[in-house]
Amino acid sequence: KTISATNGHLLVVVPVEAEEGEKSRHVVQPELDRARFPVSLAAEDIVRDRGVFPDLTKVVPSFKPFSSGTATVGLNAESLLKISQAIGAEQSRVVLTFVPGCERDGGAILVTAGEWLKPGVAFGVLMPLRLSDPRPKLPREPSPAELAQLAEEESQAVAEAERAAQLLVLEARKKALLERAAMLEEEIGDLVGPAAPAPAGEVSDG
Repeated sequence: KTISATNGHLLVVVPVEAEEGEKSRHVVQPELDRARFPVSLAAEDIVRDRGVFPDLTKVVPSFKPFSSGTATVGLNAESLLKISQAIGAEQSRVVLTFVPGCERDGGAILVTAGEWLKPGVAFGVLMPLRLSDPRPKLPREPSPAELAQLAEEESQAVAEAERAAQLLVLEARKKALLERAAMLEEEIGDLVGPAAPAPAGEVSDG
């Protein structure tokens, strides 16, 4: 259960616990005042024209904090009010300007009383609150410099792989040549045959 309140410019929705027997209905401001302060209004003073309460499904946005395509920022409402009062914002009307996702200026938010900031016009700067993004971390797109470095590293890896492959080929050829040389020595030995033994009593020249 929730209780919703609006004045036509803002809407607040707060979860509540309904008591047994309570039903959803539209309550106008005088009735709320009478419920909160029974002596402030007599029953006959309450305006009975309830009007039409806005359809929340058409007023409440479908997105939530950190939804795709949105910019979510946390502010200290009390600090924002102090800045609004210090710069003399009319009817507490302020304009907030910031770059979504930009950390160049520390995420600073420029607070002005209007759409234009000219020399001599008061303004304020409000730093955002640190929020915990519940969304899973998405892979960051690499910068052109990072892409160039990755390409260079890949080229070096390919060159090293080619050199390793060439060494393997050379080792294989060397092994094949050594095996061939051994086979030729065996064939030559078979062709020459064993040396004849020297006659008894004679000295062989060796």
